[in-house]
Parts: sequence; C-alpha cells; structure tokens
Amino acid sequence: MAEREIKKWITVNGKHIPIYDEDTSNVAVEKVSDEEKEARKTVLKNVKQARKDFLIQHQAELESGELDIDSPIVEEYKRLGEKAIDAEYEAHRVMPPIMTDETKWKQGISALTREEAIVARKDMLADKDMYRAIQMASMGTSYGSSTMNTEVDDLYESNPDRCYSVFAKTRDALREKYGDTITLYRAGTGATAKATVNMASTEANANQYANWYGTKVSEHEVSVDDILAVNISRNGGYEEFIILNKKGRR
Repeated sequence: MAEREIKKWITVNGKHIPIYDEDTSNVAVEKVSDEEKEARKTVLKNVKQARKDFLIQHQAELESGELDIDSPIVEEYKRLGEKAIDAEYEAHRVMPPIMTDETKWKQGISALTREEAIVARKDMLADKDMYRAIQMASMGTSYGSSTMNTEVDDLYESNPDRCYSVFAKTRDALREKYGDTITLYRAGTGATAKATVNMASTEANANQYANWYGTKVSEHEVSVDDILAVNISRNGGYEEFIILNKKGRR
C-alpha cells in the first residue's frame, strides 16, 4: 500500500496507534483541471444514457436469445458498451478510486477493506488496456456468454509479463494481510482451458453466480502469486478475482 508519514503515536487502551499525515490514498490517479474533470464526467453520463436508451428500445430482442452474435443490434449494443467503458476509464481516473461517501460503500460482496480496494482500483486504472479488457470480459459474463477466452485471456496471452505487472501492488497488499495464500470461492462453469478463471473473496458473492449457473460453489486455497487481477467496482458492489489458470504462466 502507499506509504504515509507518521506524524505521532498515541496510546489507546494500551495499544500504540499511529497518526498519519493527511490520507492521500483515495485521490485521483490523474490530476486535471476542474473543468476537464466535469467534462469527462459529462461524457460518461451521456454515453451511459445512450446505452441505457438503446437497451430499453431493444431489450426484448436482446433477451430473446434469438439474435446472432454478429447481428446489427448486438454489434451496436457491444459498441455502446465499449464506448461506455472507455468513457468510464477517463472519468474514473480523475475521481477518487472508491466512493468518498462511506454510506454508499456496499458491504458483503467483497472481503476487501476500503483501503485494499483503493489499491486494486488504482492498479486497474493505471493501465487502460487492462482496465478495458477486464470490463469488457465482465460485461460479457454478465450477459451469460460462454466461458471461452475473454479479452483478459487474450491480453495476457499477448504479453504475460506486462499483464502480470499491473496488479503488483494489489498482490503486495493481499500478501501483507493473508500471507502466501488466500481462500477464494468459485461457482463452477464449463470453463475451457483458458488462461484465467474468476473467483470471489466471499462465499455469498460466489453463490450469486452458482444460483445463476445452477452449479455449486467450491472453496480454493489460492496462491497470491497466481492472482492476475482484482476487479472491484467503485462502490464495492461488484468484485471478482482473476486467477491464472495454469501453473507456471506467470
């Protein structure tokens, strides 16, 4: 995690507690003018609204299961989704990595603390290709697509070292808390022999997908070194650990 300078120590109930300088961990990854920040947020708002309007207009067709993957409606919905991901990346880089209003931080989905979530979000926001791949993969999963190679798998296969380096700080933070291994949970799917599999840090989160897929949740002791990425949303309401599927892939 980011190091902060200790101003002084105090004693509370016999324990020594450090008092730090102003906490700057939850600050924007990229610093821009207020005008630029508002402009990016406006672009994101407009793109998300356009995607929502298109979904409402074509919801029956998209949910019918009768459209081919290359149909104009599916292609346009995918294009709007990708555009929203790009706009979200640009906007979120100039916003705090997680919600500053703690009442909006959702509990129970993730075992990560807010501080650990900040580390993971900063890692993800530091690399646009990785951010885009993760969000596109999760977008596909949310619509029930098969567990063939995702954008994350393809990106990893194209440059394993670069991909693996993106979440180095996140792995350091997890190793500091859990040691060399962490308990994660997976809802079984018919995954192909691809580079990664998705897991959750809480059984409750994994159960959501198990109920959806009609499968069972399995518990796994995972090496922290095998964690490729952690995708947690800005409000904590969505989380997935992306795990390297084959030993020696690092």
